[in-house]
Amino acid sequence: MIEVAIDPTVAVIIGALVSAGVGALTWWLKNRKNKEEKQHKTIDDLSKQVWRIEKAVLVLVKLLDKQIAKSHPELDQDLSEIIDELLEDKRGNTDY
Repeated sequence: MIEVAIDPTVAVIIGALVSAGVGALTWWLKNRKNKEEKQHKTIDDLSKQVWRIEKAVLVLVKLLDKQIAKSHPELDQDLSEIIDELLEDKRGNTDY
């Protein structure tokens, strides 16, 4: 068999380098995971805010439609088409 003799100091240096490399890789992966979790939380928060804004706009459009109908009955502005367009998603379905 082939016997390889490694000096103990070289073995310690190699062990320290491998250990440091594994530690650095572990730190990098953990840091990356934390950043991804933070980004997912931010995306979720923005998603909720967009949903609330969309609903607020719909409520305002409905109130505007009712107010126009009361104050100017001669005008035939039905904003339901606008509401339908606002509620349409990219696939063409309505969410309400």
